[in-house]
Amino acid sequence: QHNLSVVSRQQPALTLVRNVVDRKLVVPEVYELMNTLAEQVFTSSNNNVRHNSSKILVEFFLNYPLSTKRLRQHLDLLVGNLDFDEEEGRIAGLSMLRAILTKFPEEVLEEVAQLSFFPLVLRLVNDESSECRQHVSVAIKTLLSRVGTQTVNEFLTYLDAWLAPAPADPKAGLDVNQRAMQRAAAQVAGLFAEVDEGRLLSKARARALYDALLALLETEVAAGEAASSWEEYFLEEEERFGAGEGWLTSYHSLLSLHKLCMNCASLGSPSVILTTRKEGRERTSVMERLVFTLARQHPHLWVRLGALRLIGQILAEIEPTATSLTERSGKALALSTAQDVYHLATLHCVQLNRPSLDERLADQAVKNLVWIASVLIELEPDADAEEAEVDAAAEADEDAAVEEAADGEDKSGISWLVHRLSFTARVKRGSKVDFGLMDLRQCSVFKLFAIMATHWQSRPTRLRRYLVPMLSPLVRVKQSSEVFGVKLRAPELAAECLDLIEQVAGTAAFVKAYSRVQRTIDERRSSRKRQRAVESVLDPSATQRARAARTAQQKAAKKRKIKVWRQHQGR
Repeated sequence: QHNLSVVSRQQPALTLVRNVVDRKLVVPEVYELMNTLAEQVFTSSNNNVRHNSSKILVEFFLNYPLSTKRLRQHLDLLVGNLDFDEEEGRIAGLSMLRAILTKFPEEVLEEVAQLSFFPLVLRLVNDESSECRQHVSVAIKTLLSRVGTQTVNEFLTYLDAWLAPAPADPKAGLDVNQRAMQRAAAQVAGLFAEVDEGRLLSKARARALYDALLALLETEVAAGEAASSWEEYFLEEEERFGAGEGWLTSYHSLLSLHKLCMNCASLGSPSVILTTRKEGRERTSVMERLVFTLARQHPHLWVRLGALRLIGQILAEIEPTATSLTERSGKALALSTAQDVYHLATLHCVQLNRPSLDERLADQAVKNLVWIASVLIELEPDADAEEAEVDAAAEADEDAAVEEAADGEDKSGISWLVHRLSFTARVKRGSKVDFGLMDLRQCSVFKLFAIMATHWQSRPTRLRRYLVPMLSPLVRVKQSSEVFGVKLRAPELAAECLDLIEQVAGTAAFVKAYSRVQRTIDERRSSRKRQRAVESVLDPSATQRARAARTAQQKAAKKRKIKVWRQHQGR
């Protein structure tokens, strides 16, 4: 025992203890030594010492005679140290606890299930490390997969109490502990759905969890809509429950709802239960009333991402055809008309234009927009070859084309979507522009343009209607691969998209539209030059200030490039 506290002697001492435990030597000193090993699991700075101590303890628990009282004492010591300061120590303790839950006989596990479950739930809420929370989730799922039905039902009873709705008086609110337990329950509900693909849950239990999660989301949406703005509500929640905490209840509720719908077949198809409309309400289905609202209004990116993923699961079960919409319209389901698809399209276009867009949210928005575009293409009316020719006067100006599409009769069609995406991908200049964000938006739009062109492969005349709005951002982006030292991905993707569109639309129509776009670009450049020349005569002082500002920007850009070059050279 003394040698275990001396770093240079720990490995030989552990080897000796391992041999003693293998021989099952039953003496009081061995039992006392296990407490020291349990401390080493958390406190040792050596990974091998932590790992070997954990293996010896697990073997000891499995092979040595232990009364229920002594076993509880050892587990109390283990779960009591799960809040250890060092992350490596907590991970080692959680890995050991998972090994115990995996290898313990089921009758012994039933006796200590609650002793393990509650501390793990608390760590799921309180641990700041994402890796530790992941280990906690795995340990809880391991426990749930091995305990009996009676114990599972007891755990579900606790979940029902934790998921209790907010008090009737909105001014009373919830305290921090109640809010934390709601968030924990929302997370654990998702773990129940994941275990054994939801077979732990009976139909009644799955429905009860589903209703409880919906009630939580209803409360969040009602509170957000009652505030003067969602941003104000979000900031108040952050101030009340701590930075980074106010949004977690909505996020985990959406995530667990997604898991329940995906894994619990007893609930029914998500494309039915989440889109069924009830009479007498303005926004009648769960998707329209809750998911759309959170996706459009919530300030936090992760909540919007969770909402888009849930929408993606619904869309994956619906064939992107006009026939599918017709079948759904007779069953009182959402997503049954062209107008429903248009509202869904506007929701996703708004996501691409938000300043908090990131790679994951953009990818999910693109996946959902692929379905939306496929349906709108199916709903597009046929046209003669004469109508397929592009009208230069109407579509030469990109901004005017977007406004016309927004205000015209075809507001819900593929024409509106193409023009809106073209407007989203337009090149922006200026010192305050986030070029990384602009590049991400453009890459997302160009992927959609490529998929649309593929859809129109068998009907190239339809693609020719939209060549000008599609080529307008593609031509502009292709001309520059680096802005202010930021390496862009969109120009390469734009070149590939242009090649694909040319193959589908035909060279003659492509060259005609390309020339038209290029002519518009040249005219605008000439117009800006003339405007600057006139301003230099009318207001020389303003021109001088603008010139000085441009010079300062160029110097700053040059300094940035030199700094980046020196960093690459290791200077």
